[in-house]
Amino acid sequence: MAHHQGLTVSLRNFSFYYHYIRHKNGEGLLEENDGIPLTKLDSAWRIVPGLYDHHGISFESVNYPNHFLRHQNAFLFLHPFNPHDELMKKDATFFVRQGLGHPESNSFEASNFPGCFISHVPHISGSRKLKMIQSPHSEEDKRNATFAVAQALHHS
Repeated sequence: MAHHQGLTVSLRNFSFYYHYIRHKNGEGLLEENDGIPLTKLDSAWRIVPGLYDHHGISFESVNYPNHFLRHQNAFLFLHPFNPHDELMKKDATFFVRQGLGHPESNSFEASNFPGCFISHVPHISGSRKLKMIQSPHSEEDKRNATFAVAQALHHS
């Protein structure tokens, strides 16, 4: 995954093949690629060295430069970078692990909560909210916490 640093990518979920990690109204979501340009743009991430630990990575929004995907109270949000906020840096840093649901994909473990991985849960809106999940055990949970790094849906 280190070889992806600096690249612009989209992150496709292993369970929901046409669904990608995106941000919308400041929330981290998993939504289907509907072909709308804004959806594609919201699904594009620049992989950068971890804000807290350079052994990890952080996901910077392409259409909101200097805004990063971070977990807070178990859910994921898009927040602006604050160089003085150590917790934000920790919450926005993830360690790349072999995919829990597929060995050729990736799972993303929180740098400050070992054993917690980016996953998703259903939401009343019809979207799936990104949520950290502790030690996924079931095959479904493992697949939900597994993502393929794909060419960005939006090409910058």
